Amino acid sequence: MSEWPEYLMIRDTALHDDAGGLGQRIYTTAGAGYEKKKYVRADKTEATEARYNELLLAVSNKYPGETRHETALRYIRERETPNNDGACSQTAST
Repeated sequence: MSEWPEYLMIRDTALHDDAGGLGQRIYTTAGAGYEKKKYVRADKTEATEARYNELLLAVSNKYPGETRHETALRYIRERETPNNDGACSQTAST
């Protein structure tokens, strides 16, 4: 079985291959006239999305006017921000 990269940088020509009958979109690694985009393997994005959702769902009480994302980000920043004496607000466990 071959190893596949996590992502590809390819160009979408916005053209369709009608000769094959399927009308499949044509992508290329060449052609400077087309915008280069990053395409990530679906299994990689699904794993990242699952971890992100786990993090968001760990926020049981979001603050009024904030999304779960904003509350989680604030919790992390509060914990990671050093106090006046240079130490973090709580000691991280290993």
